[in-house]
Amino acid sequence: MAYLLGGQSSLGPGTGLIERFDGMGCAGNCSCGGTCAGMGFFDSGADISGWGLLEWAAAGLGTYMVLSTVFTTRRAVKNVRKSARRARRRMAPKVATA
Repeated sequence: MAYLLGGQSSLGPGTGLIERFDGMGCAGNCSCGGTCAGMGFFDSGADISGWGLLEWAAAGLGTYMVLSTVFTTRRAVKNVRKSARRARRRMAPKVATA
C-alpha cells in the first residue's frame, strides 16, 4: 500500500492531504461508467426538501445530543454552585468564632 503526497510516494499512514492510490479502482469517481448520484446521505445538502428518513433521523439525533449536553451542563453548574455555597456556609461560623 502506498500513498501519494505531492506526486511522491510515502509509506506512512495517510492524512487528509494524502490520497491513497492503491486499490481504489472506480469507486472514487464516475469515470468508469458508474452512476454519479452522489453520496446518498445528505446528498441534497442543506436543502431540507430533498431529505429522506435517514437524514431527518440524523438531524433529530444531533439536535437531541446538543440539547442534552446543554441541559446536563446547566444542571451540573447549578449543583456545583449549590455545593460551593453549602461549603462556604459550613465554614463561615467556624471562621467567625475562631
